[in-house]
Amino acid sequence: CKGQTIEQLGEIGTSGSFAYSSSLNIIIDEFKGNGFVLGKIFSFADGPLKTIISYSNNSDSASIGASIYHEINGENISGAEYNKALEPYTEVDSIKVGRRFSMGDNAVNYGLRIAENWGGVLSDDRKKLCTDKLSEELAAAQQEGRNAAFDFCDLNGDKTPELVISENDRPESKCSVYYFSGSSLMQMDGTYGINGTFSFDTSAYIFFEDNTEQSKYWSIANSSFVADEYQKSDSIISVGRKYPLCESGISAIFG
Repeated sequence: CKGQTIEQLGEIGTSGSFAYSSSLNIIIDEFKGNGFVLGKIFSFADGPLKTIISYSNNSDSASIGASIYHEINGENISGAEYNKALEPYTEVDSIKVGRRFSMGDNAVNYGLRIAENWGGVLSDDRKKLCTDKLSEELAAAQQEGRNAAFDFCDLNGDKTPELVISENDRPESKCSVYYFSGSSLMQMDGTYGINGTFSFDTSAYIFFEDNTEQSKYWSIANSSFVADEYQKSDSIISVGRKYPLCESGISAIFG
């Protein structure tokens, strides 16, 4: 945003998304093909995106007898030099950006007017409950080597968000949901989602997971909800992995 206008910084991404690291304030745009990788890392401040480094390699094609290359900024180098050049960026905490919200009116309104404001809605006591739980989950994730993340979403329309913690970004990964009850933060029964996320219909207050085998639906806003009668609206958001579960991710919402 510049004054009263919005300016485009650039066009990036693969399959409609890219990775963002809040700890380094960088964008990672990477494409993995059949046996090869192409990528660029960008920084940004008050102007257009600036390329920090570009890279490519086809080391995964060694088994088919391909001539292996490793390139940094267009220069062919050794594998050891390649790994050293990318070392500052290989283990950073990141989240995917680009496809969190659909373009339905309710989803757009939720994204612009609600989703970014939960840090200002929560009381100091509730913020502490969240930071304590997130710190506890961060320690466990680091010990177990999981790429955990977290999110906030009002799943029942009471103007108070639920805390959603995503265990990982793998296909089998689930989310745990926590809600405020008096002076406590309580965990809902069960775990939810696939790939560490679930979808939420902002018009119907239904959250669900879709996969190739079956779909599962839940509602904590409507006790008489019947899954077979549900018609998906055009206002869907992806919940679970808005913030990477790291110190910079926690401070992004709580300061």
